[in-house]
Amino acid sequence: MKVKLKTSLSGLDFSYKKGEEVELEDKKAKQWIEAGVATEVKGKEQPKKASTTKPKTDG
Repeated sequence: MKVKLKTSLSGLDFSYKKGEEVELEDKKAKQWIEAGVATEVKGKEQPKKASTTKPKTDG
């Protein structure tokens, strides 16, 4: 399940910033949502767009 963090969180093997969207196991995601530190992200995932700027060339 994908969630958006309401606060920064870190542990032994992870570190997330407030506002970051992360994919978690459903059980962990539900725990974080119930604890009030995350909200579920619903809807289609938007693919990250690649940079469309081309390097300048002389000529």
